[in-house]
Amino acid sequence: MLGEVLEAAKGAVGFDGESVTPLPTSGRKLNQVHRQCGQAVLEKLEKAGGLEKLSEDHELVSAHHATTTCRCCGGTSRATARCCWI
Repeated sequence: MLGEVLEAAKGAVGFDGESVTPLPTSGRKLNQVHRQCGQAVLEKLEKAGGLEKLSEDHELVSAHHATTTCRCCGGTSRATARCCWI
């Protein structure tokens, strides 16, 4: 899901895979690009389940502590997780 949100942001600012289209230098035009980028990101985020879903997905794949337990199967490492990787 995070990848989809980032792709929306990249598209809004003109990222072609290697570089970003030069952003405008005038304040009004730059604000328009920022507004379009924010709108694209928020739309994609909402379609993908919202901020709560993004937070849940992040928790599933992130190791914030020395011991992380998989919510799906109870495994605590890649070796013991039966359903996914941690």
